[in-house]
Amino acid sequence: MSLEQVQKFYQKLQSNTQLANTLAPIENPEIFLHQAAQLGKHNGYDFTTNEATALLRLFNLNQIMRSQTIDFTNLSLRGIDLSTEEYLGRDLSGAILQDIDLRGANLSNIIFQGANFRNADLRGAILTNTVFTGANLQGADLRGATMDGTFFTNADLRFADLRGAFLMNGNLENANLSGAKIGGLAMFDSVLCNTIMPDSTVVTENDA
Repeated sequence: MSLEQVQKFYQKLQSNTQLANTLAPIENPEIFLHQAAQLGKHNGYDFTTNEATALLRLFNLNQIMRSQTIDFTNLSLRGIDLSTEEYLGRDLSGAILQDIDLRGANLSNIIFQGANFRNADLRGAILTNTVFTGANLQGADLRGATMDGTFFTNADLRFADLRGAFLMNGNLENANLSGAKIGGLAMFDSVLCNTIMPDSTVVTENDA
């Protein structure tokens, strides 16, 4: 089932208070996931656990991303737009997004300080003013991503793939790009200071 179908079911729940009230409180995410899957099946939506997780995300994105009992590992949220006013400036520091599929997603203006994006698929993502300070992006695929005003200070970008990406007004101070692929990376007016480059050389101070 696609994320679009999950969103349609979410809208149905939002418009039907009685139906929504059959679900457990968001504070009990594991129970919520099970009940959402069952409820979806009874309403013609054959949910997997991952899709029920996406539904829970739609109910409370900030809480589920920061929850200690559930994470987004391996979840596909391809093409999702988190740039709307509802999420603008959200602090999602520490979110667990390892192996997540966020191809083409708009994650502009969101704070992901210390978040785990290890091996995440961010191909073609829009990351305008997104903050990845101290984030783990090791092995992340950022090919073709648009990054304007994006902060990667102290970020772990080892073995990340940045080929064909666009970075303007970015900040890579103290970032580690060891082993990263940067062929075709267009970089303008960005800060490189104590930045470890793919060949393990260190740029002490430079504006690229």
